[in-house]
Amino acid sequence: YRAAEFQPKPGSYDCIFSHASLHRLEEKSKLLGLFERALKSRGQVSITDFVRAPGVAADDPRLSDFGAARGEVNRFWASEEYLKQFKDLKVDIRVDEDKSDLYRAAVIEAWVNFTTDAAGLACARAHPDEAVAEVALWTRRVTALDSGALQLRRYYGIKMGSGKAE
Repeated sequence: YRAAEFQPKPGSYDCIFSHASLHRLEEKSKLLGLFERALKSRGQVSITDFVRAPGVAADDPRLSDFGAARGEVNRFWASEEYLKQFKDLKVDIRVDEDKSDLYRAAVIEAWVNFTTDAAGLACARAHPDEAVAEVALWTRRVTALDSGALQLRRYYGIKMGSGKAE
């Protein structure tokens, strides 16, 4: 994503959906503003993202290894930052929920399936270094969730009015 290159037509989308990726962006506020402008009046936004748990500082060491194996830089907002941004953009948040437990369960189930499925085992045998790196990465991610420092939150809202408050 590059904000300068992403210029959707104003009022052209009924719904914008983002899942578990905005935590990587430096210009998150700008992108959310672009989302708001791209939505039609009463358009819907559904964003699920990793956020810092209440009271957790941005430099908390429990967050530091979340994407390190892939060279990712994470910029975790607190949930309050998302809610303030949505309010400033006149997006009425109807759902704000913690999906961490469901996400954690899905990750664990996926790894169980991978390690018991013939195709998954064949893949791991053919690419052992990559398989070990993925196990380490997902272990760090689950550990960050289990530590209480990180949450996966879902926000669902409706665009109200004409956009950003003056």
